[in-house]
Amino acid sequence: MPPSARWPLSEISPAAFTANPAALLAALPSAIDPSAPTPLWRAVNQALGEFGEEQGRRVVLILSDGKDSGPIFGQKWVDLLTVSDRAMREDVMVYGVALHSRPAQGPIGPGAGTTAAAMLSSNMPDPGLGKLAEDTGGGYTEIRPRDDLAAEFARIADELHQQYLLGFAPVSKDGKVHDIDVRMIPKDLKARARRTYRAPK
Repeated sequence: MPPSARWPLSEISPAAFTANPAALLAALPSAIDPSAPTPLWRAVNQALGEFGEEQGRRVVLILSDGKDSGPIFGQKWVDLLTVSDRAMREDVMVYGVALHSRPAQGPIGPGAGTTAAAMLSSNMPDPGLGKLAEDTGGGYTEIRPRDDLAAEFARIADELHQQYLLGFAPVSKDGKVHDIDVRMIPKDLKARARRTYRAPK
């Protein structure tokens, strides 16, 4: 898609893995219609399917400034539970960067069509994004328009380059979901680890 194109969020184009900065920049939209929906979970679900037979660690990094807009007429609806189950089943770690957008402008009060509470909550990220990141062993952070987005992405990249892979053989092979509890020494360190796993049958 050329950089000058407007990108409707209702249409998610297939992606290809690349390390070419020019190709990555060309894939970004120059503008998004403010009234366009936010199919957050459908987009994440499609990202999970792009790995194919790629080997190595699987990580999806999400930058979002809105809540999932829910079902879209004529398209299959994907919810948070579906995405979370698939990510853990396919061993994908999700990182979420939630951007607080500026509140929508307009009149508020009786007869104005909106309230102060609704206007303030409109700029809040989707609460499910943090849960998805936590469940899959990834990281989650919230930033505001004045914050340094590049520094946050650099921090995530640095964290991904310093991770270790721990494995274990499950005692029970019952096909059920079991809890995982990874503890660190010293205790002020925080582990990035999945909370559950499904044992093989």
